[in-house]
Amino acid sequence: MSTDTHHIATMLISAWGHTVSYIHIACQMLKANPNLVVTMMQHNILVAQMETELMSSLPFSPEQVQVVFGETVAGWLETIAKLAVGSEGWPKPRTVHLDFMGGGFVVDQTKEILGPDAKMVMWFSSAVVSMPAQLTDYDFSAIADEIFADEARRKGRSRDEICRRSCLQRTGKTRLQAQTTGMVVKLPGAPDMYDYERWAYGCGAAEGIGLLLAASQKFARVTDGYIAPSTSCLEPVGLPYWKELCRERGQEFFPVGLQTHEACWKDDFESSFESPTNPVVKTFLNDAVSKYGPKSVLYISFGSLFFPVATPGHIAALIDTLLSLPTPFPSSSRWAANWHLSQRNHRARQLERPGSRMRLLGRAARNPPERRSRVVPHARGIQLDGRIPVPGIPLIIWPTNAEQPVNAALLSQEPSPVAIELLQVRAGAQLGPSLRYGPEITGRVEDATKEFVETFEKARGERGRAIAQNAVKMAKALREARKGEAAAEIKRLAAF
Repeated sequence: MSTDTHHIATMLISAWGHTVSYIHIACQMLKANPNLVVTMMQHNILVAQMETELMSSLPFSPEQVQVVFGETVAGWLETIAKLAVGSEGWPKPRTVHLDFMGGGFVVDQTKEILGPDAKMVMWFSSAVVSMPAQLTDYDFSAIADEIFADEARRKGRSRDEICRRSCLQRTGKTRLQAQTTGMVVKLPGAPDMYDYERWAYGCGAAEGIGLLLAASQKFARVTDGYIAPSTSCLEPVGLPYWKELCRERGQEFFPVGLQTHEACWKDDFESSFESPTNPVVKTFLNDAVSKYGPKSVLYISFGSLFFPVATPGHIAALIDTLLSLPTPFPSSSRWAANWHLSQRNHRARQLERPGSRMRLLGRAARNPPERRSRVVPHARGIQLDGRIPVPGIPLIIWPTNAEQPVNAALLSQEPSPVAIELLQVRAGAQLGPSLRYGPEITGRVEDATKEFVETFEKARGERGRAIAQNAVKMAKALREARKGEAAAEIKRLAAF
């Protein structure tokens, strides 16, 4: 090991997209810098996630999330104290990468342990377009401090409770007030929208997110730099915007490009996908292609956590629509942690019948692109599942939580959309008029059903063909970026 060995220590949170995409970044950094070593630490619950796909046998409640975060923070502080001593081949870390959803809880202690010269870098596993909403547009800690200091406004609440409520209300106003004042937010690279439009509540009220975001905002003020899985072909406006903001703050910015497995980056990307070996999956997919042709299968995934539990009627309507379309849209689905919720519905049990147009097939159904026509994901950032945009597969986006509507707006905007955004699946405080689309978004099941039918018709028609062509163009641009500007950012990050 060289005497110039550079050691980067990383704390990740136990969320699939945050973790897997960073692992791909770490692999590239190690290739780019032979003098680099990387230590990554996270909670071992992710192993259970991988083994069980977060099915009903693994409880994962808000209380469990709190426990996992607490144990992650404690484990990190213990680990970084040991790493600070250094050992042969593994010197004291000069740089630390911290996930934006947990780094704010440990950045001060980490800096104190490693010393003032250690660099603290934020890993933001989403699109740049959503960074302002998460990191700079609000300061929930300052809002909480101001209200807590005023006995009349405090109303007997703790500071943490005030912080949580400030996050739920975002600007400190109710949804009705935000609508009547016509408050419009500017997004770097995405269409303008009302402030309440950019936060989704399909997963229910984000009661626990306030303290996490407050910590993220604190971290953003003191970080030495940001890592984001984006590039200029994906966000031609967002990247220059954030670079200028970082320049003004004296911070670095590393847009390292979209992240997914090396096999997905082959120029002939369709050949990089192995055909499924699971007999149930294979039979369903082959039958769909033989009956309805290539590019005919719809793959539905809400990821590991973002299931729309607040709108079960919308899920039932989606199933009903897919089962009743005059021209079938054969669909393979993965309900992840909340499949047990779907099982309670008689509609879901229909999907297990032989010959059904729709099957619940799990992760194994991530079939090769030649079979797949569209993907319905939850839009957790641009990162989504990198194996979707990288092979040039068009999207039908169902935003379910957090800032996902911002990412959906980015991907579905003209003049070159790669996605269709579902609007009538909105819930809670997001319901109301849309600045972009005009008519009121009701969230009613009948309106969602109508939109599902119209969306699938568009996907099969000229609109769908145009979006599919745009998706292929984007896939090619992403490959060029990976070889060029993103590779340069990886090299720069590996040395920072």
